[in-house]
Amino acid sequence: MDNSLKNNSTKLPKVAILPFSCEEEHEKAKFYGEGIAEEILSLLSNQNALRVISRRSSFKLDSSELSTQQIGEKLGAEHLIEGKIKWEKNHCRVLVYLIDSENDTVIWSDGFESSTNKLHDLHSEIGMQLSKQLNLGLGNLTNANDSMHSHLQSKAYELSLMGLYYFRKWNAKDVQLAIGFFNQSLKIDPNNPITLLRLADCLGFLATTGVKPEAWTEAGTTIRKAISLHPNLSEGHYQLANLAFFVESDYEQSLAEAKKAVALNPNFAEAQQFLSFLYALAGKTRYATNHLSLANEVDPLSPETLFFKAYHLYMLEKFDEALKALDICLKDNPHNIPAFTIKCYCLLLSNKPESALKMLETLPKDVLVRGDELGIKCIAYHLMKQEKKQDDIFEQLIVEAESPLGFRADSFKFMHFAISEQYDKAFEWIEKNIEYGSPLLMIHFADPMSKNLRKDPRFDQAKNRLFPPHLFSKKIQSKLSEHKISNAKDRLNLLMSNEKPYLDAQINLNELANKLNINSHELSALINNEFDKNFNEFINDHRLEEFKKVSLKSEFSHLSLSGIAYECGFNSKTTFNTYFKKKMGMTPKEYINSKK
Repeated sequence: MDNSLKNNSTKLPKVAILPFSCEEEHEKAKFYGEGIAEEILSLLSNQNALRVISRRSSFKLDSSELSTQQIGEKLGAEHLIEGKIKWEKNHCRVLVYLIDSENDTVIWSDGFESSTNKLHDLHSEIGMQLSKQLNLGLGNLTNANDSMHSHLQSKAYELSLMGLYYFRKWNAKDVQLAIGFFNQSLKIDPNNPITLLRLADCLGFLATTGVKPEAWTEAGTTIRKAISLHPNLSEGHYQLANLAFFVESDYEQSLAEAKKAVALNPNFAEAQQFLSFLYALAGKTRYATNHLSLANEVDPLSPETLFFKAYHLYMLEKFDEALKALDICLKDNPHNIPAFTIKCYCLLLSNKPESALKMLETLPKDVLVRGDELGIKCIAYHLMKQEKKQDDIFEQLIVEAESPLGFRADSFKFMHFAISEQYDKAFEWIEKNIEYGSPLLMIHFADPMSKNLRKDPRFDQAKNRLFPPHLFSKKIQSKLSEHKISNAKDRLNLLMSNEKPYLDAQINLNELANKLNINSHELSALINNEFDKNFNEFINDHRLEEFKKVSLKSEFSHLSLSGIAYECGFNSKTTFNTYFKKKMGMTPKEYINSKK
């Protein structure tokens, strides 16, 4: 069960940190002004007794144009933190103000001084004092940035802040500049997890935007290195959640990592939004709403929060409300492709296909994804009952789906099958993509565009495979006594070791339960509670260990790697390769080479 549902966050005090200003021109003022403020924000946001407004919202407002009351009202924050930086050659003085936003009164202020080569210690000193003034308790003030940056050399810290500044511009050119700064910082301090995660974030951006799709590989390596250095970084687990979903197509692992991220830092808006998205895909509306509400509390003004609100409304089939939110998103950024796509979906499902086609004409051709254009046209012509145009576009869609980057077009084939009630073809597509491992299958499976499929009994079967029910339930109750559980666990381990039932590619829960003389529910509870795994993971883990043993033996050298995998019980090359990389962090071939 998702324990965060019990979080009564509305009673927690809220604070917003604004970018610190510089009273005089300084070549690095822009980096330090935002950088120091963000470090303090990160430090305070890990406090469970406080709600800290996300930088995406608090940095969006210009304090020179709005009063403190207006800023506080827009952000929903009772307190604001402002700062001024003064430079004097190699010396820096930071003035910090804690302000009651409702009354526009300074309730605390102080000055902090440092030489420029020790600025990396300054934010933690400021954070400690702010914690004291906000009655958070000094003993609870912990943050990875604090403990890690204190070991950074001054130049490395400066380069990391410069990289962060450019990364926050969210465009490919500046992100590539940011990567350069992060790499320079890591040459000085190669084991700093904060800088590693910032670099991984940049690489993930380039990968997801299509600028450099292969960057996912380097991003994954970088994330895992950061996590190995500091396992309790919420940003690291958030990035692992994205990696598991978009690269490894592993919903269960993605959900687990996202939950870790919000457990470590409830103020982490991006993680709350992503968790809401994952629950929405599985049809868990209550969970999705809860996490979206938490994200909105700490990030009320960002376009990202508004888009996730719109997506949530769309999944609930509240198309008119979703369209209003999407219009605001597109006004803020006319090139917001996800917002544009979901708006087209809303129009199609509101029986306004002509409006969806008109929208296609408004977006620049260099921005519009070809697969999306063809897919939306195909569905629009179907709804308009223009069969010849529909068939012509569908033929183009098939050709596009076969291209190297045709995954978007391929997913529209599925939605076309669903909306035109070609159920057998739709479920054939589902089976193929379950085998292949596709994040787009998880995204589109429960989409309102494919709601016709819910009438078919195969829908629930496929849903349980994509989104296993045990992920959303409490610990499975077992009727076995503690002694019998221990005995059954020992017998199960002995069975797996001696008889190796996992070598049978067709083994299922009932068959394994019969071998132990217990029922399937008791075995499921045993595996879930004692091994913290589901049945498939339990079996595949044994197959993986078997592969690792036999693949190095000379008597198996005549077989290919996939041939050995089949001998170990895997029934598909794709399943084997995906599972191996997920568990081992490398391909089977890389593993074999590492043992030579």
